[in-house]
Amino acid sequence: MTALIYKFVQISLLRAVPQDLPGQTLVLWLSVAMAALTGIAGLLIYYSVGESLIRTITVLVVPAVFLYVALSMKNLRSRFIQAYTAMCGTSAVVYVVALPFLPAFFEAIVATQHNKFIVYVILLLDIWTVVVTAHILKHTLDIGMASGVSMAIAMMVMTLVVVEIVSPMQSVDLSPQVSLTFKSRLLSV
Repeated sequence: MTALIYKFVQISLLRAVPQDLPGQTLVLWLSVAMAALTGIAGLLIYYSVGESLIRTITVLVVPAVFLYVALSMKNLRSRFIQAYTAMCGTSAVVYVVALPFLPAFFEAIVATQHNKFIVYVILLLDIWTVVVTAHILKHTLDIGMASGVSMAIAMMVMTLVVVEIVSPMQSVDLSPQVSLTFKSRLLSV
């Protein structure tokens, strides 16, 4: 398990490729579970358990479909397990890095004053996600990095759109009570 996590970190740092992962279904499901658990952990800071589950499942399914269609178009479906394993495993790595910043990020959503540092950190994490996804797509689909970046951005936008269709973000009441409720939820975690 440690070797697998190490591989995910190496792919996240662009030092390894999806082909370095075992092409086993068990490893795929482990990476999906890691991505789901870390994703839910991050979303529970702000969303209910139900909302967190719906959003996490959507965030896992949309890229899987996108990847499968892209691989099918190039007749490379046999690469799906390794590629999707890499996508889920690296997502878990990024989520773990993001977790310490998420409470402040969600607090910034409900606040009228935004913490610029947190906004920049989240932006950097989003850029990192796009670059890592592009790296995975580049090596999986045998395309250039620019094409990988374009596809990664398209995948991210498509995922965000579908998430908002499936589970729209509730309008936020900017009253002080929301902030107090949010802080009490953080303290209870």
